[in-house]
Amino acid sequence: MTRQLTFAEAINEALSQAMEMDESVICYGLGVNDPKGVFGTTLGLQEKFGLERVFDMPTAENAMTGVAIGAAMNGIRSIMTHQRLDFFLLALDQLINNAAKYDTGSFSSDQAREILAINLISPIIITNIIAESMNSGGLIININSVAGTHGMEYEPIYSASKHGLKGFSKSLRMQLSGRKINVLDIYPGGINTELWNDNNPYPGGNIKKAMNPKEIAALIKLMLDYPYREIIKDIECRVKAKQKAVR
Repeated sequence: MTRQLTFAEAINEALSQAMEMDESVICYGLGVNDPKGVFGTTLGLQEKFGLERVFDMPTAENAMTGVAIGAAMNGIRSIMTHQRLDFFLLALDQLINNAAKYDTGSFSSDQAREILAINLISPIIITNIIAESMNSGGLIININSVAGTHGMEYEPIYSASKHGLKGFSKSLRMQLSGRKINVLDIYPGGINTELWNDNNPYPGGNIKKAMNPKEIAALIKLMLDYPYREIIKDIECRVKAKQKAVR
């Protein structure tokens, strides 16, 4: 069913839907609670979501933008209204001198190279050396990570290395198919090891969301003994409802 909306009506509806779906979304700025609702874009929002989430602000574009930056650093998603572009340019001070310079814990180039060397370059070199001397019917198992299929928040370099390893395995699988050597990638979630627990990305360091290393070992043995292993290319597993979910 097709609906016709004005731009203002579409913006108003989108704002309402965003605030319904996410309680961390707030809307503030010049005239958001005005009877005309910024040309109709914010009409009814304050009545629907309350004064704490929809509120007017003094005419201070720079300060409003600073509030949004500080709120974002604390998990609040601000939708801020500016009514005039020429005054909005004052907010560039906050964007350039504060938001753009906030330290999010970015990697140095040396750290990035180390992560790529450990998680991508070394496995590629070792696997290529081993593959040269393997007999027909052999099996190469790469222990990858769910970061190689879905990515991992706050871990862009690590996720990139695991995606690279996935691509390497796929290419090597095609290369070795003529020799009937299979390449299997296993993508586990977090594994309950000392290394993982020292850098656990799960909130609160909840190791219950991590897999037992013995489960991964059992899965590897299962694949080594499985008579039709050549048909299996990728296995993803993680903890789910206190049990391992294998796909």
